[in-house]
Amino acid sequence: MSVEASYALTEVEQEAARRLGFDATPELVEACLPALARGRSIALLATEGSGVEFLYALAVERGVPSGGTEVGVQALLLTPTRERAARCAATINAFDAEGNTRALVWPRSAPAGDGRPRNAVALAGRASEILPEVRAGRLPLADLGLLVIDGIEAIEQSGDWASVEALLATLASGTPKIVSCLGPDSHLSDLLTHQLSRAYRWPPELFDETLPEPRGGSSTVWYGAAPGLEERLDLLAAALEHAGKEATVFCANQIASAEVARGLAARGIGGSDPDSPPVDVTSDFSSAPTTPVAAVFGLSPDLASFADRLQAANRRIAVLPTRHLGQLLLLARRAGWMARAIPSIAGRPDLEPVERFRALVQEELQRVDPAAELLLLEPLMEEHGTIPVAAALASLLRRRAAEPATVKPWPDMEADSGLAVGPLPPADDDLGTRPAWTRIYVAVGRRDGARANDLVGAITGETGVVGGQIGKIEIRNSFTLVDIESQVVDEVIRGLDGSSIKGRTVSVRLDREA
Repeated sequence: MSVEASYALTEVEQEAARRLGFDATPELVEACLPALARGRSIALLATEGSGVEFLYALAVERGVPSGGTEVGVQALLLTPTRERAARCAATINAFDAEGNTRALVWPRSAPAGDGRPRNAVALAGRASEILPEVRAGRLPLADLGLLVIDGIEAIEQSGDWASVEALLATLASGTPKIVSCLGPDSHLSDLLTHQLSRAYRWPPELFDETLPEPRGGSSTVWYGAAPGLEERLDLLAAALEHAGKEATVFCANQIASAEVARGLAARGIGGSDPDSPPVDVTSDFSSAPTTPVAAVFGLSPDLASFADRLQAANRRIAVLPTRHLGQLLLLARRAGWMARAIPSIAGRPDLEPVERFRALVQEELQRVDPAAELLLLEPLMEEHGTIPVAAALASLLRRRAAEPATVKPWPDMEADSGLAVGPLPPADDDLGTRPAWTRIYVAVGRRDGARANDLVGAITGETGVVGGQIGKIEIRNSFTLVDIESQVVDEVIRGLDGSSIKGRTVSVRLDREA
């Protein structure tokens, strides 16, 4: 097959796409096919819901030979959770119509013999659980043909990034790589500088930072995310009821449309209820809606179909599975829209919460990166539901505020295996004094267009601090963490709090984990 021919999916690949539920080639896959054909590494600002797993599977299918047990592991997929590894492996295996296993999740539930994965050419799992196998010689990677790093920020939050770096150090520099991330990240920047300087980058407008700043007001998409269908229907019904106007709801297919229509009618929205504004639930994507309110139930993997459904509406709504939230935020950014969560419904009046606790949760809502955190909680939410999980987390938080901390940090998987290079450094004792650097929290982040030089300029301009007293600057989606020389940190907080950065009045405080 020529390079030009490989720009399109083969019949076998199209059939695999249909088995995976893709009626058309995802935008991301179509854009990356030329780079894939040329063996280039690929850097993506994308996450689940974009078709990124399909791209991983296509890279394995095209780049890894079919040799069964004699080939050994040729592709390695590093994921933040075992559940995510299982979904990636299942997508790879869907390409084999005969049901042969091309990918396994590591560690296996019941390893055979010495535990070496003999029956697969692709292995998916957490870096901290794979690294000991590599260092013990049970998983040789000298001939690895593909490395996938799926979700850099989520891997970092799971505590696995050090293991990822150790694995990268064992690979040949020319090993093709596919890396994905939710947004500009320090680890991604480092990879792009040192290992992926010639990688194809998609979508280019997010990497080039050529997009205008998202606008508020009418250019807002209101989103709701939940793991279960009934919870998503509750969110959609609440949003439509709040809008109180004629609405169009777009679903993926006729079966989903019928299910959503029945669910809304049971909740008093649309249907034959004369007191409810008319709601048209459809899977017809042939034209943009003319109603004041437009909603998508589920996420389209490409920008065009997502934006076309919502562009003309005065109020835009998106309701989707929890694990697709990160991709929705990226699509909204590309469309130039501000993304805001659908306001939650007030709870029972007899369970009035403590105002201080509510304020603490409200502050965390502004700070947290929801997509990465929800990825870690998703298995619990699927099993128990969102509300019980939220209640359990609230109970833990309240107990933590009332009692001394007893939970140890995330265990070092490599050290537990007995294969670590050296002993772990001892934990610092509480000496009652600040370290040389103290970390502060600044309520402005990547989505506001903030860059490191903006923070440095604001700090030096509003205080008497000089550049040498400013340390590491870590810009997240909605906030920034800055290391400040401890002797002047109070001066910085006083001077910077209430100032303006990128047109936004910011609040500044000590980071709670500092």
